[in-house]
Amino acid sequence: MADAEMAVLAAKIRAAFVETAVDAYEDAAANGLCAQGAWECAVDAMRHLELGDLLQELAQPSADQISSRLPSGSRR
Repeated sequence: MADAEMAVLAAKIRAAFVETAVDAYEDAAANGLCAQGAWECAVDAMRHLELGDLLQELAQPSADQISSRLPSGSRR
């Protein structure tokens, strides 16, 4: 895998962790937990993020990527 591809993959993984943490923090805070409790929920959510599923999802090409690989007459 090229350095540019690795950087893109790392950025997507980082974004998934941030999204997971923010969602868990906001949910916990909305349910009445204090800041420390909400932070603990955010950390726990990151610990339980299924990396295998995430990597599999990121490895699957998007519809745009598939379309860009098709000959121009095959695109919809």
